[in-house]
Amino acid sequence: MDKKFIDQVHHIVMSNITDEKFGVRKLASLLGLSASQTLRKVRTETGKSVNQYIRELRLKKASKLIKKTDLTISEIAFKVGFNSQPYFSKTFRNRYGITPGEYKTQNISSGELASKRAKNKAHTILNFKKAFFLVSAILLFAVGYFIVNKTSSKIKPRSNSIAVLPFRDMSPEDNQWFSDGVSDNILIYLSHIKDLTVISFTSTSNFRDTDKSIPEIAKELGVSYILEGSVTVFEDKVKINTQLINANDEHLWSEDYNENFENVITIQQNISEEIARELELTLSPKEEEALKKYPTDNLEAYRLFLKGRLINDSRTTESFVSSLEYNKQAVALDSNYAEAYAQLAYCYHALGTKDYFEWEFAIDKGIFYYEKALKIDPNCVMAITVKALITGFVDRDPDKAEKLYEKALALNPNNAISHYFYGLHYFYFPEDDPNLKKALYHMRNAQRLDPFSLAIAYYYFNALLFNDKIEEVVKYFNKISWIWGEEFKIIKKRDIEIYKYKDWREAIRFFKTEIEKDPENPFLFHMLGSSYDEILYDHLKAIEYLKKAYTLDSTNSEYAFSYYDILVESNQFKEARKLFESTNFKTLSSEKQQLIHLFDFYYYQENYKNAQEVLKDSLMADQYTSKMKVYAQLGDRAPIEKEFNRFTGDARGKGYKRQTKAVIYAILEEKDSMYLYLQRLSAKRIRNIKIFGRREFDPYRKEERFKDILKNLYLPINHGNE
Repeated sequence: MDKKFIDQVHHIVMSNITDEKFGVRKLASLLGLSASQTLRKVRTETGKSVNQYIRELRLKKASKLIKKTDLTISEIAFKVGFNSQPYFSKTFRNRYGITPGEYKTQNISSGELASKRAKNKAHTILNFKKAFFLVSAILLFAVGYFIVNKTSSKIKPRSNSIAVLPFRDMSPEDNQWFSDGVSDNILIYLSHIKDLTVISFTSTSNFRDTDKSIPEIAKELGVSYILEGSVTVFEDKVKINTQLINANDEHLWSEDYNENFENVITIQQNISEEIARELELTLSPKEEEALKKYPTDNLEAYRLFLKGRLINDSRTTESFVSSLEYNKQAVALDSNYAEAYAQLAYCYHALGTKDYFEWEFAIDKGIFYYEKALKIDPNCVMAITVKALITGFVDRDPDKAEKLYEKALALNPNNAISHYFYGLHYFYFPEDDPNLKKALYHMRNAQRLDPFSLAIAYYYFNALLFNDKIEEVVKYFNKISWIWGEEFKIIKKRDIEIYKYKDWREAIRFFKTEIEKDPENPFLFHMLGSSYDEILYDHLKAIEYLKKAYTLDSTNSEYAFSYYDILVESNQFKEARKLFESTNFKTLSSEKQQLIHLFDFYYYQENYKNAQEVLKDSLMADQYTSKMKVYAQLGDRAPIEKEFNRFTGDARGKGYKRQTKAVIYAILEEKDSMYLYLQRLSAKRIRNIKIFGRREFDPYRKEERFKDILKNLYLPINHGNE
């Protein structure tokens, strides 16, 4: 634990304990951190949200003042930052199980007060199970019906769209996961309503503990309604407070649910009747059945699933591994948990694409788990989506995949992940003429439902570019660029310039302009050097700028490797060997990377026998591309087919495989096959255009078919001319 940080936070909070408005923003400012950094660090170090941590310090200070002073309860409440004595008393009782007045008059020490708190915590772990799902299901049904059928506003809303903010945890102990579960359960149900757009929890969670106003949040998320609320778990009771607010900050509807959950059936009947009377509706048999349907009877399994799913939304390798473990634990507790099996299928597929697992193993596991999920629940949307993903990209059956995506979206039209993968599908199918308009349609829907997802933002940006929506992509970039790192933003700005003028040479002009503004930025020199190499095939200029990038930052392995690559590609083998043998270069390279560099050294010298010897090392077993290139250069056709088969089953992207096959067929002088793969690359407007500068294509540069492909990709026909 970072004791120094916690001590600093504690001191700042206690110094501002009387300020009722003291929260995340002010704490972050005094710490010299951003609000998001403060939220993450406090939760990491304490296991609590900032608001919960502050609230606990307020109550602890209050407990001391109650015993050691003659101040009234109201005076104490204001001294510790509560603007309402009743609210203070309720919060105090929720935490300690005793009112401030009772604590003052009874002979209870601070240690005994703490033990009461521990006792309350023990009672908190009760048999919620069905009750938890019941309350959320009934509540969300009421909210959904109210939005679609009953709400009105002085200002007509833009559309029927809603964001469910993470419910605040007001419990004596930390039950944020439970509060998130209530929010998430409401969101999942609402997302099945056809006429309602529902924002993903991935994006709404960005507004946890925010100081932003409802109109500001509504504007950022592009919704007409916000549902917010709080959850209090205490002993055998759960209190849920909800408020429905429109984008103009007008409160349309609110309700408190405060029940004892000892008799689940009685509660279901009472609350159902109450909501039916309020909304003047009669529940259909299907709706009544929905209220009785629970994703799992095991609350601990649900907690693990929820935790894994929220982590998984970041789509990093680490998050998928964590999600995998949480969902394995969930299905161990409940072997009929369809959603958890579906998440396992999703994680295995994702980790296969990231080379964390062997590709075939990952796909087999993905199929096993989505089949298990669908056997339990044939309408499990995530399982259907993963099946569609594997059917399209692995089984190469795009028609069947499309039917599966359509089924998933018919069941849940607000599923951002289904739209995302369906959009990705159309980036690649049909193979010779991908449907970029449909790709944009689904990416637009995915972005609308999950506006702050990095993966979705990336492909939505590309979909706009590839459909020549230049004005729209500029507006989108200005709106969303805050979620991207500085270097990624530079690349996106470059892309806009390229597609605006339909000319990759704009990249060179763009980076030169940026270097004038920031002449010591190694990334800009690296990108400029790479542009000269990839776009103009100008190795001398490329060497100049790539060397500059490496000189400015010799600790960056990417800069070092790019500089080495351009040296060997330019036949400057003496300089390349000098760099390769330097201590710094060896420090930056793993053993396998050193072998790859050595292979390139021999390959560009046309010393294919030595290159083949390097490939015999066990670390180079997966270097299928390098093996095929050497076999092709040696005219050894037979082993190439074997490597092609291994390569096809590899996890790497289809675009990379097409590039490789185009190079191999170029070496083999099989022009028709070479052009087939180059045209498929051209149809998909590939981002990595370095392939077209490879020396293997030199014999074909004057051919009209080759020139047409370059034109289609906005590349200059005559390399070497700026």
